Amino acid sequence: MAYVIAVCGSGGKTTLCKDLAARYASENKKVCITTTTNMWFDRDVRNNLCRGEHYEPGMVYYAGNIDEIKKKLKPLREEDYKKLCDIFDCVIIEADGSRAMPMKIPNVGEPIIPDNVNEIIIVVGMESIDRKIGYICHRFNEFYGKDNFLSDNKIEPDTIVTEKLIDDFVNHYYYKPLSDKFSNVKFSIFKNDYAKNFVGAMLASPFKVCLALCASGFSKRFGNENKLLAKIPLKKVILGDRYDEKMFSKDEATQKFLNKEIMIYQLMIEKLLATRDSVLEKILKESSLNHLRIDIAVVTQYDEIINDEVYRDKVTMIKNDRAELGLSSSIKIAVKKYKDFNAIMFINADLPNLEEDELTRFLYYSIMNNNKMASMFTDIPKNPAYFEKEYFGEILKIDGDKGPRELLDNNIKDLYRYYIDPNQLFEIDTKEDLDKYCRGEFHELK
Repeated sequence: MAYVIAVCGSGGKTTLCKDLAARYASENKKVCITTTTNMWFDRDVRNNLCRGEHYEPGMVYYAGNIDEIKKKLKPLREEDYKKLCDIFDCVIIEADGSRAMPMKIPNVGEPIIPDNVNEIIIVVGMESIDRKIGYICHRFNEFYGKDNFLSDNKIEPDTIVTEKLIDDFVNHYYYKPLSDKFSNVKFSIFKNDYAKNFVGAMLASPFKVCLALCASGFSKRFGNENKLLAKIPLKKVILGDRYDEKMFSKDEATQKFLNKEIMIYQLMIEKLLATRDSVLEKILKESSLNHLRIDIAVVTQYDEIINDEVYRDKVTMIKNDRAELGLSSSIKIAVKKYKDFNAIMFINADLPNLEEDELTRFLYYSIMNNNKMASMFTDIPKNPAYFEKEYFGEILKIDGDKGPRELLDNNIKDLYRYYIDPNQLFEIDTKEDLDKYCRGEFHELK
């Protein structure tokens, strides 16, 4: 009879299932991974799907019913699961789903764990720390206003996640109810931290990343002006909606400084400069390795940007002479210029509400996680997006006024999804949008 491990929770279950399977296989055991919910039908599953009744020790197999349309591995029938436990030495079950979010509140009947389980591992993503819970916790919005634990602890959508909050969540929603139900089962909690898991592997050799700011748009909806050259009051940039005249001295020098303005593209360059410095500092602090290089490139058709005396020595300015071909032209130029780099992050130049802290976390976790592509995510993949070198060839096939959205959609099982407040990705397309941004009218949870 198999030793059965159920993996539940959020933030890295599939990767942990595969790591556990490889560990048991290295002990010359016959190992099978299956699911009681849904699991991506990826290359590993397709190449090692259970067929027949003879299975080799030291190998990892997969079992389940195949949904070819959704590319998912679905649960076995109960009788087939019992046969599986008779054949294999170890069965590892992905017993929960979380839409790739790092935290989750389970619904009634979740996770789905069979009665013959020997060990339960609860997974939670540590990337959720310092972020608003409403955007990184699966099913939070379904339970908010209806759940006593949330209301008793005054947990709101904009509550910032701490490690204590993670511990409280895991204990209340997973450990306590499951340990009451499975009293004789071994329990463990796996706090998935990309930095600790991957920093050595990812950066053992030089790793080069380009942050490519796409600034070649024609601003057709912005009237007769170039929106990228539109100006934003510096006081808005510094404090956003928290700005209050009473917070500052009335002296002439202070007021003159606060009344200065910065262009939209300049603001985005400043955000990228700060992001680069923060990520380099964070990785160097957490590791003795010093092999990460981050370059910033601005791809633009505009001479005003190319010749900016403040920034042309801080970033690489690249002229786009084929801007009429659309956004794809900027993307291709960046890929060709940085073809020898390990990864490129693309970001549009009209996202002034995107906070530096969010950009920093996105870039950091994009580099650190085991996926090869990443994007900011609401209900669909959004820009900014990050791609490692193996996707550069596919990016060069993109045409027209579109980014790599189709590539992200077609490879969503390989995508690291960085869930974010949609308001962070507010785009400036019209003068009304700019006024709306400066007034902060969109700063509310949807």
